[in-house]
Amino acid sequence: MSEWEDLLEKPEYEPVHKGLQAGVALLEKYYHRADDTDIYFIAHVLDPTLKLVYLSAAWDDKYLEVRIEGFKSQVSLFHSRTPSSSLTLVLYQRSYHSRTWSSFVPPLYNVVYTSAVTDPFEEFHQYLRQPRLKREDCPNPIPWWGHQSEYPVLWLMARDYLAIPATTCIAERSFSLSARTNDPQR
Repeated sequence: MSEWEDLLEKPEYEPVHKGLQAGVALLEKYYHRADDTDIYFIAHVLDPTLKLVYLSAAWDDKYLEVRIEGFKSQVSLFHSRTPSSSLTLVLYQRSYHSRTWSSFVPPLYNVVYTSAVTDPFEEFHQYLRQPRLKREDCPNPIPWWGHQSEYPVLWLMARDYLAIPATTCIAERSFSLSARTNDPQR
């Protein structure tokens, strides 16, 4: 925001000085509100067109590490809530050579659940290793998160975090427009 503050000191911007001051104050107010929550960071990372690229380039390394730790704590929380995260589905095929009546039936698959100790962050690291998508290929990240089989924990996070509107502009606009459709004489 220092560039905006620099404009306040230039004489050619004197006519709009009050507006700039109000704008800078508003930016600071809302910019620092984002520091109080991991929501914006998590939503940014869960956008497959963004991931960590902008954040790594624009943010201080220490601040980025703090936010990544916050993201990982959410991954751990969602991982612990996911029953399938602690179970691995193992399918095995029955033998054709069985001498029972089932030998006349197509091979059956039995489902066995085995406990698997996995790194809860492996899914996150795998997601980050995948190349970012182009915005043209993925204009909306929400449908992309149909990849729930590849990233089940991140999918749950995306379902919760990407449903949060980034602004309230749409809701505020609908209330503003309602004055046009509602007759005050009613």
